[in-house]
Amino acid sequence: MGLYRLLRRISGSYLFSGICSVFFLAGYGWVTGASISAVRAVLMCSLAILADLLGRTYDMLTALAAAALVLMVTNPLCVKQSAFLLSFGAVLGIALWQPLFRLYWKRAGKLQQSLLVSMSVLWITFPLLLCFFYEYPLYSTLLNLLVIPLMSLLMVCGILCGLSGLVHLGIARLFVVPCHLILSLYEWSGERCLRLPGAVLKIGSPALWKILLYYGMLSVALLILYREKRRGKYWGKREEFRPKKRVLAGSLCVLCLCVGLLCLRVHRGLTITMLDVGQGDGVFLRLPSGVTCLYDGGSSNVKGVGERRILPFLQSEGVRTLDYILISHMDQDHISGLKELIEDSRGEGGIRIGHGVLPDLAVRDESYQEMEQLLEEAGIPVVYMGAGDSLREQEFDFVCLWPERGEKSEDRNDLSLTLMAEYGEFQMLLTGDIGTEVEQRLVASGRLTKVEVLKVAHHGSRYSSTEGFLKAVRPVVSLISCSATNRYGHPGEETLKRMQEVGSKVLITKDCGAVKVWTDGEGVRIHTFR
Repeated sequence: MGLYRLLRRISGSYLFSGICSVFFLAGYGWVTGASISAVRAVLMCSLAILADLLGRTYDMLTALAAAALVLMVTNPLCVKQSAFLLSFGAVLGIALWQPLFRLYWKRAGKLQQSLLVSMSVLWITFPLLLCFFYEYPLYSTLLNLLVIPLMSLLMVCGILCGLSGLVHLGIARLFVVPCHLILSLYEWSGERCLRLPGAVLKIGSPALWKILLYYGMLSVALLILYREKRRGKYWGKREEFRPKKRVLAGSLCVLCLCVGLLCLRVHRGLTITMLDVGQGDGVFLRLPSGVTCLYDGGSSNVKGVGERRILPFLQSEGVRTLDYILISHMDQDHISGLKELIEDSRGEGGIRIGHGVLPDLAVRDESYQEMEQLLEEAGIPVVYMGAGDSLREQEFDFVCLWPERGEKSEDRNDLSLTLMAEYGEFQMLLTGDIGTEVEQRLVASGRLTKVEVLKVAHHGSRYSSTEGFLKAVRPVVSLISCSATNRYGHPGEETLKRMQEVGSKVLITKDCGAVKVWTDGEGVRIHTFR
């Protein structure tokens, strides 16, 4: 727009200035990769220039709607992308709230205006931020008071740097210095904000009904405020009109209550989620007391499974602390993601880990010792469990069935930490990768009982889940975690047939995605996710 006004003053031609500026905008959009937010900005700015050329009034909401229609026609699926929703939501917030701010705060200074703009963007985009990123940086609105005023200077210096660099690099360096200083200030400010108490609110993904209620109440509040705005019969005499500030105060109070509702998460009962981690294992438990546990977490075919799958899931659940990570054994498809979580817990804003739980073994191989060292370096206390030990949290109980203390075996899988989760009348068996011999010893020990849910051992291998073992536990539902492209043939056809014979319903992550089990200790509900 600055270029358009400059060319108009120099040439005196609206048409010439407009055509040059629109081509410049198109070039800007192309150079920046034609992202959704860039295309939105280019289209809206072009419409502003076109309105000036035609002698028409530019309306931000109309331009915003036109830009949205163009993007939706060319790519309908873009409406589900965070870039589309956040970019258009931010501009929509400014367009809807600014007229009200001018009405209620006529004498707002630049600092107040920056704060009001930040708040208007926040009210529209807050639920979207939680849906896509599961957390909110508490001090970001105040940080914008520093970022927004300096943005214009940064843009001007950047453009001048690019243009002068075409002539002489020495001149360009003069404009590089303020750009560098501003960007360094941004980075320094962001790092300092993260160190403040409660810098990041880990809220998690809100329920759909909460989001609908929030936007419904927001719409009602805007309608009431705009009706109050229309009380001034002639806009030319706006200074004479005094809006009722109690209407604004009441509307803002309702919005604050809705924000609080979005942030409030109430948990009841026991929730168990078997994550879809490809060829690996990962089971998350949120106990009735609110304690959180992760039984294994790794994959042999998904790179960065901790950062890209497990961590986003935990953030979506609003998990700030993992009270226990329980490690069945040290195969990479069970611990690769846990290693990433342990490293992440050491940084600013990472999910904290309360305790690491390992099987109590007589012989501890190199991988076992490496995990012990990793936990120790991260300052995470280690708890060792053997058969007969239990971990109790109010009405919930984790009972260790295997291995026996000091047990030895050449096969690491046969030393898997095997746990029985008990809550009321509900029982779930977590088996790691135990094989035929261990299953037979568990049957002979008499420790096994009928269970509602079985986490099938060794990803449904045909060498696990023997007939005698399945008859002893008779699971109502059997959960298998494996990849559709695994080279081991998991799950084995023989295993699936044995489960069918005992009447167990089988859910496999490669077919149904993650599996969530909820129980109040009596009834059980199961949901699957693609």
